[in-house]
Amino acid sequence: IPPVGDYLRNLWLRRQLAYQLARTELKGRNLDTFFGQAWNIMNPILLGLVYYLLLTFLQEGSSSGLDRIALLLAGLFAFYFSRSCISLGATSVTSGSGLLLNTSFPTMLLPLSSVVSSLFSHASALSVYGVFHVLSGQYLGVNLVYLPLIFFLQLLISTGLALVFATATVYFRDTSRFLPYVLRIWMYLSPVIFLKDRIPESAQQWLQLNPLFGLLAAW
Repeated sequence: IPPVGDYLRNLWLRRQLAYQLARTELKGRNLDTFFGQAWNIMNPILLGLVYYLLLTFLQEGSSSGLDRIALLLAGLFAFYFSRSCISLGATSVTSGSGLLLNTSFPTMLLPLSSVVSSLFSHASALSVYGVFHVLSGQYLGVNLVYLPLIFFLQLLISTGLALVFATATVYFRDTSRFLPYVLRIWMYLSPVIFLKDRIPESAQQWLQLNPLFGLLAAW
């Protein structure tokens, strides 16, 4: 293990490489095109409409209309950002093994580039959600000042989770096979399709072990 100080300095000096790798990854997934970016936004919107229909029919007395859709989209867009960081970061080192064998650079750059890629691909989703937020008549006030801080904390935690799963995939290659199922269960155990105040107090103490629980509830 190299000295932490030297490693971080080398990481900072190679930061441009992480940016270029992120751009290459976006091109490979066609997210630098109009239709690629449109599908990236439409996917959580369509999923939000599906959950809205299910919750409207299954839960009597639940809120309906644009306000309910806006709440669902807020949770889905926020969770999809972390999901993208984790899923892309998990396979970043193993898929970049050829680059590692031929070039000398800090391995941490690979999962970090996946986080940067996720940040770029989900930036437009925030503006789309802003439209739903305004149209649904959701609250506009000083509490929105906390949004950049919430997103920054989510970015830090998502980066840490991407590094953890990237390391796990190196030693246990089947991690990437189980990860989609883990992320789906993770979403159901997070305040994405339901609000925090609808969870019984007895269950909240266990659900708060989820590192994304508080941040998604804050959204």
